Amino acid sequence: MKKRAARYMISSACPLCEGKRLREESLSVTFEGLDHAEMNRLPMAKFSDIFALATTLLMAARD
Repeated sequence: MKKRAARYMISSACPLCEGKRLREESLSVTFEGLDHAEMNRLPMAKFSDIFALATTLLMAARD
């Protein structure tokens, strides 16, 4: 059964999502120039830095 199914499987990245396995709608939402998949791949320190900066800017805008 696996051999028959393997004939129909393609091992290349999807040209629409570039292998991120998310719909175009999900990938169109960005924060600081990064889409959902790119944000998930960030190290926690970098992720934290991005949100700390955004929080600082947001708080400054409220004042």
